[in-house]
Amino acid sequence: MTEYIDLAGLSDLFTPVFPLSASTESGPDRTSAAVSRQVESSGGMARSDRREEPVAFLRSVFDAVPDGIMVVELDGRLSHTNAAGLSALESREPGDVTGRDWVSLWPAESAEVVRCALDAAREGRPARFEVMAQSGRGTPTWWDVSVAPVLENGQVQRLVCVARDVSERKQAEQRAAMLVSESHHRVKNTLATVQAIARLTIRSCESLTIFEDLFNGRLLALANTHDLLIKDGSDTADLRLLLCSELGPYDDATGHRVWLDGPDVTLPTEIAVPFGLVVHELTTNAAKYGAMSVQEGSLAVSWSLRQDADSRCLSLRWTERGGPTVATPTRHGFGSQLLDRVLSGHAQMTASREYAPEGLRVVIEVLLP
Repeated sequence: MTEYIDLAGLSDLFTPVFPLSASTESGPDRTSAAVSRQVESSGGMARSDRREEPVAFLRSVFDAVPDGIMVVELDGRLSHTNAAGLSALESREPGDVTGRDWVSLWPAESAEVVRCALDAAREGRPARFEVMAQSGRGTPTWWDVSVAPVLENGQVQRLVCVARDVSERKQAEQRAAMLVSESHHRVKNTLATVQAIARLTIRSCESLTIFEDLFNGRLLALANTHDLLIKDGSDTADLRLLLCSELGPYDDATGHRVWLDGPDVTLPTEIAVPFGLVVHELTTNAAKYGAMSVQEGSLAVSWSLRQDADSRCLSLRWTERGGPTVATPTRHGFGSQLLDRVLSGHAQMTASREYAPEGLRVVIEVLLP
């Protein structure tokens, strides 16, 4: 059977803050006005023995509850609390909050919400609110607080308040909201990038078949860059890995066709996406018309970091050798337009190129945060 032990002896179960003028015979309010205890009816233990269970045990039960349980008088004064309640208030002794107005323990901007909850409980209606408050020692904490009436003969005699620390949940909700906002922003940027790729690609294609091949390749390059960005959850892409993903297929078994040389550098999202597209276009151009189009050709990509007053500057050099003789193009394709419009129009990037007879040379400089 289930036996209900009421809270008539509040002063025995809770840490008293100041003496109670009278004890309370609690009603069955399930929030915290009564504590239910399962008792097996078999066994030979007398009911009177169960009722004489030590008060110390009952108090240890309340002190073991991780939520702060506080009793507030009808005039709003805090009168009792369990151990978790004292911890929530960051008070070592009950006297630290003796007779304090419970509303005053909350931030001034939340006072109206707290008063409304107390008023509702005084009228016999449970109430609940969430608030961020600095505890007694200034620790910012989010609390989920329930306030319920304690009844005697159907009349509200006191209020019992249960405060639960929900800071971790609130922080998780805030992180989730930030991720959703960042996701929306990133999707919009990605769609804008795809739109620009489509517009520039179709201008330089003579047929839909050519457009399909070029457009798919550029979308794949964009996808590969995003894979690098989310690989370790840091929203940055490793420069060397980005270059290897594009140039790896064109190196030979000896590793001498493609040379990469430079320090470890990570690129943030806003730089990695256009940078990855540029590397893809330079690689495609080298494979079709440049050094990677012949067996004797080679490509060297080197980069260095320079520390300026307020930022770092990445300088990357792309140098092709051994390919067909290079001449200044008579028309500008997607790669040229990307360098001219995207990189050069980016506040953090500049690009220049030289069509030397022995091979294309490109210099890209990027300001890093």
